[in-house]
Amino acid sequence: MKSGETINISMVDKLFSIEDVRKSSVRSYGLFHLYSHMAQRIGLIDALRFSIPQYWMELFMLACFMAATGKRSLTLVMDKGFFSAKNVNYLMDSTQHEPMKFLISIPFTSAFAKKQVEYARNYIQK
Repeated sequence: MKSGETINISMVDKLFSIEDVRKSSVRSYGLFHLYSHMAQRIGLIDALRFSIPQYWMELFMLACFMAATGKRSLTLVMDKGFFSAKNVNYLMDSTQHEPMKFLISIPFTSAFAKKQVEYARNYIQK
């Protein structure tokens, strides 16, 4: 092929619908970079790095995901170290915040866990 030579390119058969673009990971990736650029310009990234140094990136990515997908409802998933009456009561107290969905691992040494297993024992197949 010589410089300046015309190349014929066939037409693309597939056109993408708006729904295809909405579901596209390319769209989400582009939004993440847009949000990232905007956050950098207004100083949000630096503020997050300073205030939450260990988890600033996870928090920012979660915010980007929620903004890009329109999801406003999350389910929190916590490990056994979070389990305490105070923490669970806080999560269930909708007077302090919006109601939260959560999953939490409970140590089997907890009286609550033992009581729940005893209650369900009749329903567990042997």
